[in-house]
Amino acid sequence: MKKFKYLTLLSIAVISLFMVGCDATNKTLNDLDQAIGKIEAVTVQSDYQEVIDLENTDVKSEYMSFIEMDLDPLQEFAELRTSFLENHLLLQEQRMTFQSNKEELRTLIKLFRDSQLQLTDEDKVLILEKIELFKGYRQEFLDTKGLAYLRIYNLKGQYKIEDIDIINQTIGEVNEVLLLRIELFEKTNQDIMEVIAILEEYTEI
Repeated sequence: MKKFKYLTLLSIAVISLFMVGCDATNKTLNDLDQAIGKIEAVTVQSDYQEVIDLENTDVKSEYMSFIEMDLDPLQEFAELRTSFLENHLLLQEQRMTFQSNKEELRTLIKLFRDSQLQLTDEDKVLILEKIELFKGYRQEFLDTKGLAYLRIYNLKGQYKIEDIDIINQTIGEVNEVLLLRIELFEKTNQDIMEVIAILEEYTEI
């Protein structure tokens, strides 16, 4: 009888430890999923009309008769516009990579839940560190809100030679923001792939 009670208590202890481990793993993965979702929410760009507008816009040469200036600012405008469109495409590529990585990560998270897999304490710490990084990236994305496409949109109707300096300055500053966002996506994607690599070690066993 004592042996039976001992085995029963041991079984309860093992089950309790297992449940605690599962709860800790689920919480870590839930926090991870939420962190990625919050990045996604602040990086969605649904309207690219401003990109189309700038792509099809030129500073009207007929305005040249109203102001004396050389052609350098117009050449600068053409170069800045080209850079903007190139950066826009690079940003979209990084955003698509992010979406693909996000879906792969969420598939692995679901597999963990369905299979009741448990993370080691070491891997939980690594993932928690990544979560903090994701929170920081989200804030950096937020800090650039309204400083890129919205500023290009606000130039609509102002593409005149007398406004060329402010036009060039604005597009130049927007390009800097796009480059920052590209870098942020690159960091985010790299860290997501590192988390994916950690989770895949469990699913390949």
